[in-house]
Amino acid sequence: MNNPSPKHLLKGTLYLDVLNLEEKTDQYFNESLFHENNEVFIDLSQTRFVQLNAIAQLLLLIESLHYCPIKI
Repeated sequence: MNNPSPKHLLKGTLYLDVLNLEEKTDQYFNESLFHENNEVFIDLSQTRFVQLNAIAQLLLLIESLHYCPIKI
């Protein structure tokens, strides 16, 4: 069985705010609903600036994904 690589969420995001986070996550979840690859890698390696409310929302998202069939 071929296991494709996980989707890189937030890859290349330099400035993370709530609008960027919602845009990227909405785009990912709309695409992933119809695919078998339900793995996500949250890539913050290029992020330089983050709003505190975006961090809180990202933590809530990670916690909610923990209870879904999506591998983090």
